[in-house]
Amino acid sequence: MRDLNELNITHPGRPIMPPPTPEQIAFVENLVGAKLPSSYVALLMFSNGGCPEVCIFYDRTEGSHKEWSIDHFFHITSDLDSTGNVVLYYRHRWPGAPREILPIADNGFGDLICLDLTEPGRDRVIVWVHDDPDLPIVEVADSFEEFIDSLTLPPDNG
Repeated sequence: MRDLNELNITHPGRPIMPPPTPEQIAFVENLVGAKLPSSYVALLMFSNGGCPEVCIFYDRTEGSHKEWSIDHFFHITSDLDSTGNVVLYYRHRWPGAPREILPIADNGFGDLICLDLTEPGRDRVIVWVHDDPDLPIVEVADSFEEFIDSLTLPPDNG
């Protein structure tokens, strides 16, 4: 996985969270019924939440190359109701979402970037599109590590 310093994660208008404790990570793993990928835990230890400057990624939908962006990564803390907490977003997933789908970030427009920790998903990264009933799930990477490696600067910053 790329050097996480390259993402230039900031915390504008948000408190800087300390890294999650092993107990907090275990709580989330028990909640979703799956182990979190080590690359995702590494990001949490590096920056528990925050807004990456290197934030652009693309979907894999056939015939599409839609540009998406990360507004901010969610954090893991013991305050389960704090704005930006993974658990808060987990509780408000879409109806019928499998237990093993974990929201980890958003794009600022209501769409959730999620880890698919289901058996068939095998830690892939997906986007839940909140306002498109025809295409509610978009696959973006086979793993969290691949997702992080694929991130680029916005065109106006590049």
